[in-house]
Amino acid sequence: MNCVNVSQKIFAWMVAWTFFATLLAVYSELSAMVPLLLIGLLVAYNLTDGLLDARVRARVGFFIYPGFALFVMIVADKIMRILADINH
Repeated sequence: MNCVNVSQKIFAWMVAWTFFATLLAVYSELSAMVPLLLIGLLVAYNLTDGLLDARVRARVGFFIYPGFALFVMIVADKIMRILADINH
């Protein structure tokens, strides 16, 4: 089994998990799922560091950066809600 086949399988599983977890988070309105999804993706990304080539790592980064942006937006929304409740 060569490294390219393994990296492609890992990438396919990461894409499938990201898609499934994002759909679950959106339709169940669980904002806690997004940080868990991001943490899981970062852990898988770091654990597979030796198996992924540079091209596949760049593709996985395509999922990590928007996930981080979504995480920042959720945290900012939670802070704004807390501040709005304090003012009332």
